[in-house]
Amino acid sequence: MVPGNWYEPLKKLRSYASVIHAEHLNTTSSAGDWDGFFVQRIGSMKYYVIRFFQENNFPKDGFIVTTSEVEMTFDGEINRDIVDQIIEQLNFET
Repeated sequence: MVPGNWYEPLKKLRSYASVIHAEHLNTTSSAGDWDGFFVQRIGSMKYYVIRFFQENNFPKDGFIVTTSEVEMTFDGEINRDIVDQIIEQLNFET
């Protein structure tokens, strides 16, 4: 459980040293039941793309966050082109 508002789960993910990129993909729910992905670096240059889902914990505070299995992996540096390709692939799969 992550306390706080809609953006706290994303902030929490971004706070981990191994997470080098995180963003929401779908923010259409007014309750904050959103999803997104993060890119985690394990080791020197191996990257893992993992989806996350946040669910409003109403009537209690905060959000319940769950993650998927690894959606994809890649080597090399991450840049905006790579992020755009990840988004395209993840949106295609939903």
